[in-house]
Amino acid sequence: MEELRSKAYKKAKEKADFFGHLAIYILVNIMLIGINLISSPNDLWFFWVTFGWGIGVLVHFFGTFVVDGMLEDYINHQTEREMERMRKK
Repeated sequence: MEELRSKAYKKAKEKADFFGHLAIYILVNIMLIGINLISSPNDLWFFWVTFGWGIGVLVHFFGTFVVDGMLEDYINHQTEREMERMRKK
């Protein structure tokens, strides 16, 4: 029971960390857009920061919500296959 709670806590923390990262990304980029448009509206440099950091947010998203679930499914599937193979021996 304690192991399940530990796994659930870890997963919930990973999700909370992602949403914190996303919130900071949005807030900081809104500020950067404002600064850019006020200070140098003819040179839109905020795009590069937003794009580069956005790649990091996407990687964080996939690591938190996509890959982890796929990896767990793969491990469960392989465990079942190994158990079946061992039963046949």
